[in-house]
Amino acid sequence: MFTKSISTLALASAIVLTSCSDKEKDPAAEAMTNAPRKVETTTVSRTDMRSILSLVGSIEANEIADIRAEISGNLESINFKEGDQVKAGQVLAKVDDREIVAQLEETEAQLKLAKQTRDRYQRLIATKSIPQADLDEAESQLSTLQATAQRLRVRLSKTSIKAPFDGTVGARNVSPGDYIDPSKSITTVVDTSKLKISFQVPERYYGQLRVGGDIDIRTSTTNGSKTKGSVYFISSVVERATRSAQVKAWIENPPKTLYPGMFTNVDLILEVREKTLTVPEQALLASARGDSVIVLGPSEGGSNPISIVPVKTGLREIGTVEIEPVKPGSIKEGTEIVAAGVGGLPLFPGMRVIPVPMRPDPIRTGSTLQTGSYDEILTPDKKGKKAEQAQPESKQ
Repeated sequence: MFTKSISTLALASAIVLTSCSDKEKDPAAEAMTNAPRKVETTTVSRTDMRSILSLVGSIEANEIADIRAEISGNLESINFKEGDQVKAGQVLAKVDDREIVAQLEETEAQLKLAKQTRDRYQRLIATKSIPQADLDEAESQLSTLQATAQRLRVRLSKTSIKAPFDGTVGARNVSPGDYIDPSKSITTVVDTSKLKISFQVPERYYGQLRVGGDIDIRTSTTNGSKTKGSVYFISSVVERATRSAQVKAWIENPPKTLYPGMFTNVDLILEVREKTLTVPEQALLASARGDSVIVLGPSEGGSNPISIVPVKTGLREIGTVEIEPVKPGSIKEGTEIVAAGVGGLPLFPGMRVIPVPMRPDPIRTGSTLQTGSYDEILTPDKKGKKAEQAQPESKQ
């Protein structure tokens, strides 16, 4: 009985092992495993790559002046409207000048008399009819009155409050008839013909700064579009509290969407490398040994063998990375590589693949491009199989 049970168990085990062995050697399964895979491919290209430091900054006017009277008095007139465009030297307001005019007329009358007195004393001194001291006093009096008249003319000119430069007038803070003095702001004049961008750069990047360097700025009003600028000022001191240096840049001919006081995102371009080898970021195969790309060999029978080529990476931009092959010459411009999904596909050296062009204008997010309807390009028979499965079986 016991011997019979052992024989039965051995027979069952042999059947199971035979069945497993048959499955392992299934020709259909082995052919499917070794069949070339379809992969997205692209070519290595040469691109100008930039090292960009992203910062935040603020927009400042080219010039801004707080307009105040230099002398006290009643405001006689206001000669501008809020928001007006004004020219340098244009009269914006007028202070009552009647008192100063009267003082000047009085002084000029005294000045006329002092000149006549001096001239008379000069004729008398020639005949020694008067002492020299009288002539000296007359000349001193004349000089004093000339200085007084000049001072009054300057005060009179200050009753006309003028624009210091071309610009736009701001809000009006006074009204005609107000008594004003130098502490009272009348309005502001702002020059926005070009704008300044002020931002702080960490000390670790100080050595890479240069006057004339390029920046790109973006604000909430530009809908993502960038405006270019140029660095014109680099502080010679790193602030101890923030360990950063102030940098300023010009924005020439700024768009109407940029205004002084706005917050802005600043992309400071530290370095530009021209015509360097680049690949899509998702084409990199990262491992403990370093980064690699999967290169396609010559096509044979509609498929290509692949090889894994180690590379060094450099500058990165959104969706693109600079590479340099570890072995010089192993990758060149135009070399065909696997473009996406390199970390998720079971690829190994010598394996054969069928290249499929990368879809046009991919979304540069760094994720695999094998999504959505594009999967049907990689597996064109999928749709056909689904259609066959959807058809009801014919009745015999």
